[in-house]
Amino acid sequence: MDRKHSLEARLEMLLASLEKIKEQLEDIALDEMSEARAYSNMARACYEEDARWNLFLIAMDSIVHQEIAWALIRAINEI
Repeated sequence: MDRKHSLEARLEMLLASLEKIKEQLEDIALDEMSEARAYSNMARACYEEDARWNLFLIAMDSIVHQEIAWALIRAINEI
């Protein structure tokens, strides 16, 4: 019986840890979304072609990070 309770306690701790990780990932995803929007707005307003391209690449990087965070959140929700 002790072993069962020990396993249950460890599972509860694991689920609590996953919930904290999920909350952090949600913050990251929202942060990346804001960054992507800001960099894309700067790229639209920029007149220098090289700088505009660099800002666009940074915005794309933020979008990729955002999508990774949301994918991880979906995976955690499946557990």
